[in-house]
Amino acid sequence: MPSLRDLQKKLLADILERNQHAAYLNHSDRINAYGDGYYRRFRGVLQNYFTIVRWYMGDGPFAEALARYIPSYPPSHPNINFYGDDFSTFLQDHHFDPVLIDIAKTQTILHHAHLQAPQKAFDLATVANQPLESWFHAKLTFQPSMTLFTTSYPIHILYNAYAQKDPPPASVPQKTMHYVTHRQGSSIFFEAFERIEYDLLIDFLAKHSLGQVLSTYEDQNIAEKLFEYFHKWQTYQLITGISFP
Repeated sequence: MPSLRDLQKKLLADILERNQHAAYLNHSDRINAYGDGYYRRFRGVLQNYFTIVRWYMGDGPFAEALARYIPSYPPSHPNINFYGDDFSTFLQDHHFDPVLIDIAKTQTILHHAHLQAPQKAFDLATVANQPLESWFHAKLTFQPSMTLFTTSYPIHILYNAYAQKDPPPASVPQKTMHYVTHRQGSSIFFEAFERIEYDLLIDFLAKHSLGQVLSTYEDQNIAEKLFEYFHKWQTYQLITGISFP
């Protein structure tokens, strides 16, 4: 007699394959419709999740990709909001256009950033009287929605074209981009950062102190640049805390 776990796995497989002729379901057509409903739910989630991928691929090829993805990549998280997190992996494993892989990767990162609750931005007035020498040991913390990522193509160009309701471009030039996500109200945006600013954020996220970060750069103007970047991060409300030992 099959175990409960075996039956659950069989049910999931039949749902994903839309198998309406499973022997243990043959007493009710409504059960078959219920199973097909799960498949439609998964497909609907992915259609809403990967809007830019769908726009770039076209409805037909996108539907074909989902028909291959859903049976092979069932949900691994109890929250349906996380279904599709490995869609970029699927596209890469099946040798899809690298631009599509970058788009899917970007949409996944933005989706996760959106799910992060915003924290109160840090008020610099609270450390206005901090001794100057102590800033050498200062460490920064940032919004949990802030994510740093790189792509091989300028994906922001595609987002702009989609927002303007333009057709997908015939080709996209290859160019390494360094992006940072930030929140404005209830929306999440991503922006291309200069490499040095991107690297500075990586250092601070690694919990390096201000002094440690400055000492790793040979650029004599790094302190001036960091001051400029710091003001920008404050404007974006990215910084949530500054700690002193």
